[in-house]
Amino acid sequence: MRPLAHLLLKPFERWTAPLKPAGSTLTITVAGLPSSAKARIVVKCPGGYKRKVEDDVRFTGLRAGTYRIVTKPVRTTIGKATARQRVKKVSVTPNKGARFTVYYGIPGAV
Repeated sequence: MRPLAHLLLKPFERWTAPLKPAGSTLTITVAGLPSSAKARIVVKCPGGYKRKVEDDVRFTGLRAGTYRIVTKPVRTTIGKATARQRVKKVSVTPNKGARFTVYYGIPGAV
């Protein structure tokens, strides 16, 4: 008689083979914020999926489509920082990734 653990794991063995990552990449870089501040960015993907971003990030395995990058103001110790572009649409194609830099600025700061 086989142990119960063997019966529970056996059906999933076919899924253990390594898979080649598919899709493209989207790289988002954050600039202009003090190191103590976190960005407030939401990436809206095709199909309704959303992801919050607070720092530089690279998404991999993405399907082709239009991705919306929505920025929100950030409170810092030296003032309120806002992004140059509040909303940006980025096209990700099957064979090419996309890059976007979110530039934050603080009015009156040097």
